[in-house]
Amino acid sequence: MSSKDNSGCARRSGRSAVPRTVLAGICLAAAAMSAVMLLENAREDRESGEVYASLEQFLTFPAGEPSPSDEQIPAAPPGVSAVPQSDSSDAERAAQSAVPERVEPEGVEPSAAPLPEADFEALRAINPDTVAWIRIEGTSLSLPVVQAEDNEYYLDHIFDGSRSSVGCPYLDCGNSPDFSDSCSIIYGHNRRNGAMFAPLLGYAEQSWFDEHPSVTLILPDGGYTVRIFSVLYADPDEAGSDTSPWRRSFESEEEFDGWAAALAARSVVDCGDTPSGGRVLVLSTCDNSPDGRFVVLGRIPEEPDAPTNGA
Repeated sequence: MSSKDNSGCARRSGRSAVPRTVLAGICLAAAAMSAVMLLENAREDRESGEVYASLEQFLTFPAGEPSPSDEQIPAAPPGVSAVPQSDSSDAERAAQSAVPERVEPEGVEPSAAPLPEADFEALRAINPDTVAWIRIEGTSLSLPVVQAEDNEYYLDHIFDGSRSSVGCPYLDCGNSPDFSDSCSIIYGHNRRNGAMFAPLLGYAEQSWFDEHPSVTLILPDGGYTVRIFSVLYADPDEAGSDTSPWRRSFESEEEFDGWAAALAARSVVDCGDTPSGGRVLVLSTCDNSPDGRFVVLGRIPEEPDAPTNGA
């Protein structure tokens, strides 16, 4: 009797050992795949970071204004760490995370501060698709904007044409490249290391908006201070509706103003009075949910604040 019981237990142990082995193998394979993906993402972040950092040489900053290299590693939105693109110690990273306080020139209002200029001729020599440069002062967002024949290519290609999941901010293929439309839409990835459009997520916090109430849009005809009037979460299913934040065409000025007012009312932070007149700039990225979008809208003034080295 004892022998049968022992042999029965042994058989049961033998049957259950196989599934445990298979399960362990699956777990190990999944862990290995995850590690490979993390390493690949880190490589893409590092290599793309080097490419985009090299493009800062084509921005010219007014005398007395800090350049990105002077500011070191810019601020990142709440909950996102701005990761240096090169290796550094913990102490160096802590020092780099501090952004020096901006000192405005005497007698110049913050909104009237000189804007940087972009060398579009040099940028287009590298990538003819270049249409703009976008920047939020005091953050890591300072990037060229491109436009392709579709809205797919720059999802997985960076500025120099290399294939990378980091991508490049791009203007909607249906927009005019000179940003003359009533509404111009720029899309960009939300990278976990704080790169690309990740700083936009900071606008969900009132304090972040208060510190960065405008976006600098540099076009070949000059630089524009774009005053933000709405920050909101959106669903891709809204596309095509009358109140979609990605709407590009309007029957009348009244319809356009009504659309802008409706989106201003949806803002998750207090952006103050909604500016009137001018065109609208839409910055769109993924939020941190599976399918949601985070959208920042601002008004492009009728005239540029400063000239630039256009082409």
